[in-house]
Amino acid sequence: MIKKILSISLLSYILFFSSISSAEEISIHSNAYTMYKKGNTWLNAIESWVSQHWISLEGSKWIWSSYKTLTPELEETYIFRAQFSIPINANIETIQAIVDFAADNIVKVYCNDNYIGENDKHSEIKSVEIHNYVNIGENNLLFEVTNYACMQGGICDSDHNPSGLLFKSLISYDTNSCNYDDSDSDGVIDVWDMCSNTPQHSYVDKVGCQISGLYTEEQMNEMVQSILSWGDLNNDNKIGLIEAIKALRVTSDVTEPAVKK
Repeated sequence: MIKKILSISLLSYILFFSSISSAEEISIHSNAYTMYKKGNTWLNAIESWVSQHWISLEGSKWIWSSYKTLTPELEETYIFRAQFSIPINANIETIQAIVDFAADNIVKVYCNDNYIGENDKHSEIKSVEIHNYVNIGENNLLFEVTNYACMQGGICDSDHNPSGLLFKSLISYDTNSCNYDDSDSDGVIDVWDMCSNTPQHSYVDKVGCQISGLYTEEQMNEMVQSILSWGDLNNDNKIGLIEAIKALRVTSDVTEPAVKK
């Protein structure tokens, strides 16, 4: 029964991984699902008003904390966040990642707290490779965006001092192939098996080691046959109650019938 359960679990594991493509890609865009920090709270960004002087990026939207700049006469800074996850079965050596970004007025970009670059142009995209900073598991891209106050002597309104962030990130990786060989046929694949060459039909634990105190199927059959050879007095391949009592009396060296006192 234990071995059957292990075999079923192994088959489920194989079928699961066989359904996953060996090449994966994650695409992240600035949009209303991007989060920005206001005080200690993370909120959804807002697709902003777009200046005719701003560059575009396929699939991405210019975003800010509001549709238009609310205080163009003041300098203000917001932190925007994008998150993505790399699965544990990804081959970290195959990870490729790049981030494209622009802002009005300036943006500094961080990947997992590592500074990766900045851009103070709203009409040009800056691209930076970030694969050296990507980890297996959860990852964070942070965009620290500052909109400067209006220039003295100029018109000071949201149309003349707009603010916004635009970005796109592509991450690709290969998944590791699953080796499900089971050399000793104990129901535990070799990559998990800590005890190779266990006897056939042994009951093993989750790491393939024989469970202490249990007998193999062959050993159990031998013991049953041994008991039947001397305990089965009427040769019906069974040991009844009377036969069991007689066997106990023999093994206990009791020769007289039991007397109730």
